[in-house]
Amino acid sequence: MPKLELRTEGDRHVIITRRFAAPPQAVYRAHTEPALIQKWMLGPAGWTMPVCVIDARPGGKFRYEWTNGNGASFSITGECIELTPYTRLVHVERMHLPDPTPDNHVETTFAPDGQGGTLMTIRMTLPDAKTRAAMLATGMEHGMEDSYARLEKICAHEQPAPGDAAQFHLHGTPEIITTQPQLTATLRLNIPRHEMMTRFGPAVQEVLAALRAQGIAPTGSAFAHHFKMTPGVFDFEVGFVTPTPIQPAGQVQPSHWPAQRCAHATYVGPYEGLPAAWGEFDKWMTSKSLLQADDLWEHYTTGPHSNPDPTTWRTDLYRPLRN
Repeated sequence: MPKLELRTEGDRHVIITRRFAAPPQAVYRAHTEPALIQKWMLGPAGWTMPVCVIDARPGGKFRYEWTNGNGASFSITGECIELTPYTRLVHVERMHLPDPTPDNHVETTFAPDGQGGTLMTIRMTLPDAKTRAAMLATGMEHGMEDSYARLEKICAHEQPAPGDAAQFHLHGTPEIITTQPQLTATLRLNIPRHEMMTRFGPAVQEVLAALRAQGIAPTGSAFAHHFKMTPGVFDFEVGFVTPTPIQPAGQVQPSHWPAQRCAHATYVGPYEGLPAAWGEFDKWMTSKSLLQADDLWEHYTTGPHSNPDPTTWRTDLYRPLRN
């Protein structure tokens, strides 16, 4: 029996709800990662998606192309507007049949259903009642349900056991950037790895106290700059970007984040997933034949200081490059 429910609202809106026996993280990933999208977003049996390109970030574009192998084909193009990892996607899309249809503004949310699954809600906004009626006349809900049934099976197959490091993934595709030079206030530590969880927090507070004493507000959240990754030892500085230079205060010293060519990636999730995220990032850099420098940077863009839910914590990863 179909699980998809469709209703209209006003003259221009379509509301679709669908429950999945998979957590929001898995269902969200299936909507943003090309390798997963191509496995389920196929509509009725017999169709394939030979082209699946998506730049899953605000302003990024996407293009999906389908064919049934008998000469019939169509495509969808669009732009990503907002992405809140694992909870919300907003985009604009249009179908090409081959002429483009009017734009469809789509907001998709992924919420825990209280039973370990996901309640997905899609709100479509069409330009007028005529466009909505034409879209509904296609019977699109049947092809959507066929696709969502595949998605549910894929999520069940992809979903790792609780605590498995495989559940932690990079968000989006890494990129090559050049960082801007910035002033910083830092405190350097050289400690055994097992002391990281107990020493990091107090070090952050010591830097913040030194800044408060000098009347300087940090720019953004904390970062860690690891000088070299060695087994058993963390040699790094923790700090904040500052708008003006600071005066040395005990262990807290003025420093800087230099302008440098880096590989950059984003990880969203609890901190225990960072090693797996770095492993995935390292594989990407290796596949691109990028020569990595010894040091690396982690910027804790959002975390416990901004949201108690660890599935929303964003860490930006930077690896300086030698080539």
